[in-house]
Amino acid sequence: MAMIGRDRSGPRIQCSTYGESGSCTNGARYYVERIEERVIDVLRYQFADTRIIDEYVRAYREERRRIKSELRRNRTALEKALAEVLARRGKLIEKMSRDLISDEEAAPLLQSL
Repeated sequence: MAMIGRDRSGPRIQCSTYGESGSCTNGARYYVERIEERVIDVLRYQFADTRIIDEYVRAYREERRRIKSELRRNRTALEKALAEVLARRGKLIEKMSRDLISDEEAAPLLQSL
């Protein structure tokens, strides 16, 4: 939908595909204010029944718990991977300090870590 102008009754919208290419057959025009009024009326009706709100809150809380759990699992995996990389880096630096590996050999290994 796209704004197509306004008249005394207010702004109007129409299918943008109809207006631009004509490939849509719906040339109807709608007043924005009437659409907004209809949406608000439907929302008022739906929210008058608190079971809808209760279900929304329940679903929202469940999704937040799922996301939090997933983030916790991801964090644990990332912390484990970081600890592994730091340990490998420490071992490599230890080898360098004992001249068991040259700086030239260690450079690409350190960079990959």
